[in-house]
Amino acid sequence: MPDSLHGFRVHARSGSIREVAVLAAPLVIASLSQSFMWVVDTFLMGRVGTAEQGAVGLGGVLWWSVLCLFAGTMTVTGILVAQDYGARKPDLALNVRAGLLLVLPMSLIVLALRGAVPIGLRAMHVTDAVRPYAQTYIDVRMLAAPLVLTSFVLTSYLRGIGNTLTPMIVSLIANVANALLAVVLIFGLFGLTPRGVAGAAIATVLASSIECALYIGAYFFGRASRAHGSRTWSFPPPRVLRKFLVAGLPIGLAWLFEAVAWTSFSVYSGTRPADELAAHAILFQVTGLCFMPAAALGNAAATLVGQYMGARRRDLARRSAFSALAVGMAYMSVVSVALAAFRIPLMRAFNPTPEVVALGGSIALIAALYQPFDGFGIVVQGVLRGAGHTAIPTAVMLASGLFVFIPLVWLLGEHEGMGIRGAWLAALAHVVVVSALLGLAVLRSKPCARESPGAAPSHA
Repeated sequence: MPDSLHGFRVHARSGSIREVAVLAAPLVIASLSQSFMWVVDTFLMGRVGTAEQGAVGLGGVLWWSVLCLFAGTMTVTGILVAQDYGARKPDLALNVRAGLLLVLPMSLIVLALRGAVPIGLRAMHVTDAVRPYAQTYIDVRMLAAPLVLTSFVLTSYLRGIGNTLTPMIVSLIANVANALLAVVLIFGLFGLTPRGVAGAAIATVLASSIECALYIGAYFFGRASRAHGSRTWSFPPPRVLRKFLVAGLPIGLAWLFEAVAWTSFSVYSGTRPADELAAHAILFQVTGLCFMPAAALGNAAATLVGQYMGARRRDLARRSAFSALAVGMAYMSVVSVALAAFRIPLMRAFNPTPEVVALGGSIALIAALYQPFDGFGIVVQGVLRGAGHTAIPTAVMLASGLFVFIPLVWLLGEHEGMGIRGAWLAALAHVVVVSALLGLAVLRSKPCARESPGAAPSHA
């Protein structure tokens, strides 16, 4: 969907696979770039030590579990902007101002939690070899909370108006900066003292600063800023803040529930021997990188469905939903085959230790099985949220996380003695259950339910 200074437009390709692909392609690159920051840290730490590598992987998961409630809430900016864009409302920056107003209190909450990091790591029984490195990594990363949340608000706004090229460029710049800074700070190039794990975290924070500054520039000085009200500031009225939180908090809670489930998964890996933790951390990063294009497709689906529902074109919202699902399923099926076929050389590239390679290769097969289901579930969430059904994914994530994923991690891993392999089987069960439940929900939702005979397709 092109970004127009004059508002939303319907054209011959509306809702088609081509439109989804054009909108999603820059988002795919941006998402891969964002995830690649974490992968770079994990890859480089493998050259420092196995405990350090496992700590960075675990620390990244725990840092995200603290931030995800607020970051997920901020993404509603894109949905609300997309709906207003489709409805041709004049002040598209109204919901952006609501999000920016919430950055400060949310950031203060995140920063206040820094003191609980060592207590949490001990409560999770993270091994003594890993715990100090994980604490260092999390402490530094949490300092970037205001930058990251601001970036979430502004990139969501850009996505809502159909501008996915700018987030792609910004993410690429930030990713290159992170890689260069990480190499310098981790290994102490140019006469600097090697900082190891702390260097990896500092590099990511500096890259986040660059990223946030670029988004601020695009928001205030982009070619659409004047037309969309970006250069004016007025405090949003209470009704706007209330609408933002009512629609956004379910998204944040869904992200939190999912993060809690996957964090429990990673916490369990932190109680395992170093080779199991390293194998888990590597595969977790790789699969996280692989699912980012599906996440981009989910964001594209949310944008298009939101725009067409705002324009009261339910027929085009439905077409967009199924186009995004088709692309997402096809992509994740390719990932599944590739992950199974190249699992051994992939693991060896990150860590040549024979025990890590052998174990990682076996759990990679389990991960390969759930990739198509994961892709389906991710895109379906975007469809539901674009249509305004933000609470449905929350309920599904909570139910499956509490009653399927977390219990099975410990049941299969400890009670059945399967270790980290059992934990990954629990992940497989969780992904399948979530995709099945969300699939049923989306078939009954407004964008995807078939209209009754005689209904006008132009109305929601």
